[in-house]
Amino acid sequence: MKRKTSRPSTSRVPAAAVASPFRTGGSDRTLTIVLGIAGILLAAAAFHRISGFSFLAWDDHFHVVENPAVHPPTWSGVARAWTRQIGNLYIPVSYTFFAAEAWIARWSSPDGPLRSTPFRAGSLLLHGCTVVLVFIILHQIIPGRPAVCLGCAVFALHPIQVEAVAWISETRGLLSTLFAFITLAIWLIRLRPTSGDATSVNNTPLTSSRFWWGYAAATMAFLLAILAKPSAAALPLVVLIIDRVILNRPLRQSIALVAPWMIVIIALLAFTRALQPLRDPSLAVPIWSRPLIAGDAISFYLRKLFWPALLGPDYGRTPDVVLNSHTIWLTGTVPWLILLAGCIRRVPRAIRCGVWLFPAFLLPVLGFIPFDHQSISTTADRYVYPAMLGVALVVSALTLRWSLRAVLVLLFPLAIGMAIVSGRQLAHWENDETLFRHALRVYPQSSLAHNNLGFWLVERGLVDEGVAHYKRALELRPDFHVAWVNLGVRRELSGRLDEAERMYRAALDAKPDYATAHANLANLLSHQGRYDEAVGFAARSVELSPDAAEWQYNYGVILTHLGRLSEAIDRYEFALALKPDHAAAAKNLQIVRAVIASGESK
Repeated sequence: MKRKTSRPSTSRVPAAAVASPFRTGGSDRTLTIVLGIAGILLAAAAFHRISGFSFLAWDDHFHVVENPAVHPPTWSGVARAWTRQIGNLYIPVSYTFFAAEAWIARWSSPDGPLRSTPFRAGSLLLHGCTVVLVFIILHQIIPGRPAVCLGCAVFALHPIQVEAVAWISETRGLLSTLFAFITLAIWLIRLRPTSGDATSVNNTPLTSSRFWWGYAAATMAFLLAILAKPSAAALPLVVLIIDRVILNRPLRQSIALVAPWMIVIIALLAFTRALQPLRDPSLAVPIWSRPLIAGDAISFYLRKLFWPALLGPDYGRTPDVVLNSHTIWLTGTVPWLILLAGCIRRVPRAIRCGVWLFPAFLLPVLGFIPFDHQSISTTADRYVYPAMLGVALVVSALTLRWSLRAVLVLLFPLAIGMAIVSGRQLAHWENDETLFRHALRVYPQSSLAHNNLGFWLVERGLVDEGVAHYKRALELRPDFHVAWVNLGVRRELSGRLDEAERMYRAALDAKPDYATAHANLANLLSHQGRYDEAVGFAARSVELSPDAAEWQYNYGVILTHLGRLSEAIDRYEFALALKPDHAAAAKNLQIVRAVIASGESK
């Protein structure tokens, strides 16, 4: 008889046991509380200055001050944000949050101008809540509290986070990241598999109501994230990475769980692309070059992470600039080699996960799919905000085995150093002048900075100096439609109407769907009595931006002069619906109705 030989058991190892190398038994809970309070105080000390900063002309007026869905705050305005796009954007969750902040601002100061303090406080609150979620997420992966505190400190205080926290318009990104991290926290706590059985989650069958309630909560948080800012489209990939690397969930099951989310993302991407078609054909670079552009962006962010000097709102890293760089094959390929190295099994899984999460969060803004901001720069500090979760995870994993004393020796000097540098960086965001003078020190060829600094100077009566910056912006970027309009406004106000008309038309040549240029040109032609020419531009302006009360009123005036009185009434009524205290619209509406009632034709 042949003797049977015994073989070692090959039973599956539970996912929790696989994750056990990351578990150290934790530190004293009191120490965790002390470190948490110290971190909150340090973050508050680093960022508290923003409470006194003003609104910036750079998009803050578009998103908040002059946005009828936000200011004045009304239920109809909130409904408008949910039922239609505003300025080719559909971000109803963010605009609802802005409206709530505007209501607080109006409640605290009902008679004065809109105060920025509640909006600044909202940014700080969102950032603080996100840091708490980072602690929860890291603790689910690496429950070594001192190491987790170190990772949280990097997320909370790193200078590259300043732009997202200090810029009111980027409250969108803070809100989206908050809901994205809520999704991840639910996934790790409620949907973590603790058994090798692929049909169970948390020892609960996939068919159980407990699982599906958790999945429904995660899905709701995901939807809120993507309705706050579409860049949350990276979340399914992030979940897949965590599922495979940390939770060890079968790939087929993970794909099945995120498949409904992918359907939502595909539909949303199609919708946003319809709203925001690529306006600059030069951004549609060959497909073969896009991985190089994406790799260069990751290399740039890594350099800023390790040496956060000269951070600014415009780096000028357009696709053309990047592809013509002498170092493109180095900067464009090294990040992908690092990611491939993360596939090595000997690399701890928490580190692998963090290395992969960083580019996964950045995926929508790396340039694989061209987007309009690339005409300024593919890279921006605010894009890194959610991706810093990957950095925090790597930092926590690298210091997990350190003694408590070693972690503390690194934690406090590092946190204090980051807080000091962040505080200095924060000072640049006080107003348009400080921000864009600093932007020109970072990147002197920034057409964006020249235009916005010129606007700030003109608003304060320094017209000649401001116009010089407009001209410099157009020298650097001849198709910069905003600078053409700003320069045209100055020419119109100085009575040089022919030059102003030429500049408005130049803006439309650069960007045919620029609503402001259509509205300004319509107004200019109207003042010259050229109503037949003006009416087409006025109609296009309200088509592109239907929530602009003043443009609806101007369109009504032109229609009135053309004798199209019933159409003019519609425009005046529309303007009053958007802005009930619009006195000129109310007066003209009364006059036109009286004319119609008397049977006159003009």
